[in-house]
Amino acid sequence: MVAAPATVMMFATEAEARAGSSGGYSRPSVRTPSARAPSGSGGYRRPSVGGGALSLPRSSSDVEMSRRGSAEALQRYRDSTAPRRPSTRDTPTSSRRGWTPPPYATQTPGLGMGQALMMWFLLDTLTRPGHADFFHNRQDDPAYRDWRREAEKRAESDPELRAKLNALDADLAQRTGQPKDPNFVPPDAPKSGPSFPLLPVALLAITLLVLWRARKRLARGTPGGLAGRMLREKISPTAPASPFRVGMTLTLDPTPFVLAQSATKVRPPIGTLVSATAISRLDPFDRIYLAEGFFQLHRTGSAVDECRWFSPLDQFTPADQQEWAFWLDPAEGMIGWPSFETKDGKTYQRLWQPGSQRIAPRVFTEQVSDVAGTTARQVSAMLYAAPPGLSPPAPDSVYVWVAMVEAAGHAWVEIHAGLDVNPASLSLPL
Repeated sequence: MVAAPATVMMFATEAEARAGSSGGYSRPSVRTPSARAPSGSGGYRRPSVGGGALSLPRSSSDVEMSRRGSAEALQRYRDSTAPRRPSTRDTPTSSRRGWTPPPYATQTPGLGMGQALMMWFLLDTLTRPGHADFFHNRQDDPAYRDWRREAEKRAESDPELRAKLNALDADLAQRTGQPKDPNFVPPDAPKSGPSFPLLPVALLAITLLVLWRARKRLARGTPGGLAGRMLREKISPTAPASPFRVGMTLTLDPTPFVLAQSATKVRPPIGTLVSATAISRLDPFDRIYLAEGFFQLHRTGSAVDECRWFSPLDQFTPADQQEWAFWLDPAEGMIGWPSFETKDGKTYQRLWQPGSQRIAPRVFTEQVSDVAGTTARQVSAMLYAAPPGLSPPAPDSVYVWVAMVEAAGHAWVEIHAGLDVNPASLSLPL
């Protein structure tokens, strides 16, 4: 960057402040060597996390979510260490370990699975011979335009995809005025004629690869992005049916809310006899929504062995890519960071897969049913906990649920405060 020193410092300070906070929240720091000085914003700072193990009790769902994440980490380790066959050509017709279709690759409106997968593949491998040429020559094709509109829409909340599209645009800008061949295909793929649905062998191979990986995820019982989850939910006959219904009544015991009132940000439900405004399933949890929040339940068979009440603490919409990076960056994203600090300075430790490094948030597809019908939304979340510092019989843990939510073309961050509730006190219909 060429600029006066004072200007460089001003922009660097502003960029660091924006990258270090979003929506009034800042990223707690881990006690590891770093060349970057601790930063703060709006009166917040990054508290030291330390390396001690989490001492809070963990429920059956906490253990389950941690083991799921550990299984996925094990699979990634196996994938990274498995020997690869030597090859002189990396073609889309081979079942390549190096390219994983993004979860939205099969959800491109107006395009078939093969067309969409091919263009997402070419974008992810743009530097290979002929792949950028494909986009240059196909700029006037209606199918490309449909794909590009969907890609731009998704890039609004996906910094990594935005960077890929920017790289493509930079390449296309250098080709302005060059002639276009609407029948062009990359040199590493077989031609099939002048129409757009080209490369039938390659498209079939990639499609089969997606379905094969989805089947493997189903067999392992691990999540595989929104597309994999939707596939699993459609074809799995063993998913337990919800015993809960919209409009069902619950009898509430105010005791845990009263006992924890001085040490929690939770807002209790209003009244002792309430009705469910909506219900949902996000494996392995069921939710019962009320006007003031939701009960999140974990079932073992037909029995509810855990119940937590969550009420809204904050909700906001990040304004740009930099703000989204604060929450979702693979290395330093706040959702999945080892600890979370609320605006009052209280620090909560990560309850799912505790540790000193950031991990990816857990991804759920939530099916929400209310009187208007059923809708789906994608939730990328992490659960944090802290001791309330109260004596028994008060709850021994309080929680913060931090999530990025995507639904119907919208995206936002929501934060809920929670505490444990005895499921036997709810008069559940089980």
